[in-house]
This record gives sequence, C-alpha cells and structure tokens, in this order.
Amino acid sequence: MRVTERDIFNFVFYPELVRDEIKSFLSTIEDTSEEVNFYKELKSSLEKEINTNIKKKFSKKIEAYKLTTVITLYPMHKPL
Repeated sequence: MRVTERDIFNFVFYPELVRDEIKSFLSTIEDTSEEVNFYKELKSSLEKEINTNIKKKFSKKIEAYKLTTVITLYPMHKPL
C-alpha cells in the first residue's frame, strides 16, 4: 500500500474520498504522524476568523491590501 500526500490531505479534509485501507492505516497512526497533525492544525486554523486588528495591520503594511476592497471569506465547513 502506498500513501500519498493527497491521501493524507483528503484523510483530514475529505475522508469520504480516501480508500478504506488507507483510512484504516492513517487512523492507527494519526496521533503520532507529523503530516496528519500538520493538516489537522491547518484545518483548525482555517476555521478561525482573523481578528480585525490583524486585518488593519495587514492593510498598513501591504499596499494592495485595503480593508474596503477585501472580500471576507468565511471558514471552511464540511459539505452536508
């Protein structure tokens, strides 16, 4: 069995896309796997809203980033 980076990504973000064999394997090692933990932390950070003060700091340091022209994206949610 060969587990790819995409398999690990899908295991965290879209588990329904992962073959049962790979899902079972990743489930047994998920607590000790740095790769799985990386994607779990990434997913967790995507679900948090960015503080308004941080947005203001971005707008001061990056010319192209203007609060009036920024489209607010909402946290990712699993499809129903």
